[in-house]
Order: sequence, then C-alpha cells, then structure tokens
Amino acid sequence: MKAKNKIALSVSHHIYLTESERYGLHHGATIQTVGVSIPVWFYKGTTSEPAVELFCDYTIVNRSADLSAVKTTEKNGYYINIPQIPKDYKPPKKISDEEWRNLPPHKIKTYYQENKRPLCSTRLLNPIDGGGAYLAWRMNDIIKKDKKTVYIQNFIQIRDVSELKDSLC
Repeated sequence: MKAKNKIALSVSHHIYLTESERYGLHHGATIQTVGVSIPVWFYKGTTSEPAVELFCDYTIVNRSADLSAVKTTEKNGYYINIPQIPKDYKPPKKISDEEWRNLPPHKIKTYYQENKRPLCSTRLLNPIDGGGAYLAWRMNDIIKKDKKTVYIQNFIQIRDVSELKDSLC
C-alpha cells in the first residue's frame, strides 16, 4: 500500500493541570479534567484541515500495571495512562557538583546522551522537585475499522495551568 493511500488520524491533546493535580497524578491519583483535542484525518493525500478544536473530558491515570495508553471513552472523551519508568531502567551514576562544574562541554553532551531520563510522572513535578511541570509524548497505534487499517498518532502534552492563564488576554 502506498503511503498516500493509508488512512491516518493524528490527534493532538492539550491538557492543563493545577499543581495539586500534577502532584496527585504523580502519586497515583486519578485526575478528571477537561482538555482540548485536535484531530486531523489524512487519506489519499488530503487532510481534514483546518482542524477543529474539541473540548473533551479526560481521565488521566498513572498506573504501572497498565501500559501507557490513549483510549477513547464512550462519553466523547479520553482515558490516558501516562508513560512509566521501564523495569530495566538504571539511574545514572551520581556525580558531585564539583565534578559536574569541571566537565568540558563534550563530556556533558555525552553524559546526557548516555543517561536519558525516561518519560514518567516525575516530569510533572516542579523544577525544585526534579521535574519541569510538563510532560509530552507520542503514541502510535493501529486499529481495524470497517475492514480498513487506520494508523493513529496521539501527541499528548500535559502542562501547568499557569501557562494557559498566562496566554489569556
């Protein structure tokens, strides 16, 4: 099948949480909120753009027993389980502040390349607690619908609600 004949759906999810919701999610709470999804269909070289922004209900969980997932719900919303730390992840070796300050730029670059932080709820925490108040990732899925294969890409961004408030006039 040629790439331009594939049916694809790209959905961008924009979710804004308060600090207490971000920390609650990190500690295992289920968060119910409203966010924006922007679905765009691609088929035979054409798209459904300009896309329409849809306000949707989101249920967001942090469950290690489940795989990271984005699923639609019966109530025109989404269920999202955020990414988990891989079971085989080994944290990088600790280096002292003194040692870090004396590393040349090429060694710092190598350190970051060799010690990537996994996507997980820690990124939702404030910078003082080791996060960035932000988590973004992409999930790919393939489903069968009416005997046709549909390729789905979900782009998920969870940000602090202050970013949304700061953007308002």
